[in-house]
Amino acid sequence: MCGIAGFSLPPGHALDPTAIARVLLAGIAERGRDATGYASRAPGGAIVVRKDSQRLAEFISHVALEPGATEAILHVREFTKGIPGINDNNHPVRWGRTVGVHNGHLTNDDELFDAYGQERSTLRISVDSEAIMMLTDVLGDLGDALEQVQGAAAVALLRDDRPGVLHLARRSRRPLVLGRAAGALFFASTREALDLVADGTGLSLRYEEVREGTVIDIVGGEEVDRRRFRVAGWLGHRITPYPSAPEKRHLVRIALASLQATG
Repeated sequence: MCGIAGFSLPPGHALDPTAIARVLLAGIAERGRDATGYASRAPGGAIVVRKDSQRLAEFISHVALEPGATEAILHVREFTKGIPGINDNNHPVRWGRTVGVHNGHLTNDDELFDAYGQERSTLRISVDSEAIMMLTDVLGDLGDALEQVQGAAAVALLRDDRPGVLHLARRSRRPLVLGRAAGALFFASTREALDLVADGTGLSLRYEEVREGTVIDIVGGEEVDRRRFRVAGWLGHRITPYPSAPEKRHLVRIALASLQATG
């Protein structure tokens, strides 16, 4: 029970990645109150991960992406497994060459680590989502990974060995919405977050709700591959309404002001 968001932009874009990240996070504020985090990559650079056991209202001022960052994945956490006080459990989660965020809940993560003879990335981590990053790293494909898990999942990944590529997927019972403009792609758990980006940038976005059982690869804001994978077994708990976040209106106002000031 979390929220994910992010973007893929072409090198040399004129948008402010920090301002966009703050607007997207504000747009999904009600979906997670236990931790906040993000990962980003500047052109030709390494993936940088920042996260903490703080709700967004406390963390948002610390969101600062590298100038010219072309990909980012964002997360607000409402934890189900893996206590947020241990920061290893918060998202984004790195396993090997793969860094990802996940909205949903899995039930067979421990069994998958045993089945593939792999260790957790740290001694303290226990979050179920790590199984997705491990399987993607071992199998080489996010769709193959999501065929192995049991439960609900919408996922965004960055990989060290695939610079410039944003990997998105929806397994089951968690939303994943895309907003496209020329040379830019944004995604989030809700269309509301994408509407805020459109309002702040003046971009006219074309929206799509990703079908279950779909993986999409994005490079420089453009889709380069789309493939289907098999969804079988337990689909996960159905999504329940998220309570309102009293601070959301204030966060949105501040984030939009920052974005519009850079436009």
